[in-house]
Amino acid sequence: MSTLWTFGDSMTFGHGCNELCVSDTKKEYLPYKKEGDNIWSNHLGKLLNYEVKNLGKNGVSNDYIFDTIIDNFDNIGINDVVIINTTLYGRMDVPIGDSLCNVLSSYEGAKNIVRTPDNEEDLEKMESIINFQFHFSNHQFYKERCRKRFEFLKNIFVNDKKIRFFYMWSLEDDDGIYRSFQRIKDDTKGKINDTHFSFNGHLNFAHYIHSSMNNKKLI
Repeated sequence: MSTLWTFGDSMTFGHGCNELCVSDTKKEYLPYKKEGDNIWSNHLGKLLNYEVKNLGKNGVSNDYIFDTIIDNFDNIGINDVVIINTTLYGRMDVPIGDSLCNVLSSYEGAKNIVRTPDNEEDLEKMESIINFQFHFSNHQFYKERCRKRFEFLKNIFVNDKKIRFFYMWSLEDDDGIYRSFQRIKDDTKGKINDTHFSFNGHLNFAHYIHSSMNNKKLI
């Protein structure tokens, strides 16, 4: 059976709508769920009659997304479909102990990663993270390097792997795409202030991708 591979951040994981999601948004949004509601990867998998491998994860960096694609690269076949959602450039992975932790572009994000900012060394770590994000993570050269890496993957999937269909969109560069689909805050009339796809947004986004496949678009 062919496989739909989806890589990305919370927009692909399905924050607030995924049954595996652990968040206040999911708890608050659960009463709005109707029969048949699902996240876009599962809707698209059903439309294609494909197995779904959704490897999106909340809050991850582009490095994490890139590494996840590499880890699964050899398992992706010629009849498969690959959808990549790249994330905000300011997100970065920081090695803490024996693991990599992701930090968002904020003091609180850096503080949560370091965990115990009560000595000089920890404060230096936090300052390093914040200074890198402020001075470099949104620099055009840093962004272009990230884009080149994903474009390289796109060319390999399309030209060498010759998969059935490839689609890539950026949360930061192509925000007009996801903003054109209903979000949780729209569905709840502002009661839940969350900008991730609503259940209806997930459904319509899946049909948007499916329509792109039918039109044989490679983006």
